[in-house]
Amino acid sequence: MQINIPFFAHCDPEEFCATIINLSGDNIQTIRGFIRNRIELVDENHYSYLQMELPNFKKIKFRLNAEIKSRKKTPRLVYLMWLVEDIDRFEDKVKALNNTVQ
Repeated sequence: MQINIPFFAHCDPEEFCATIINLSGDNIQTIRGFIRNRIELVDENHYSYLQMELPNFKKIKFRLNAEIKSRKKTPRLVYLMWLVEDIDRFEDKVKALNNTVQ
């Protein structure tokens, strides 16, 4: 399933992050898949409005990193770390697209 609207641009990053932190490993994997899908979609010109999600992704990433640093490493925490890496890849993709446009 692909959702091509900028969902993350309209969510409350604090509330969303609080929810993610308490998800199961399987559910974190689902969120990761959703973000990886956005990395592919943002690369297509007609989905460039997904770039609007970047400010909220940065807030979510900041909060997740704080949570990761404050806890003992567990398998679920590793999923959160991978989620942060996926957000980093999205951020890198948006930056690369913006650099080619300029």
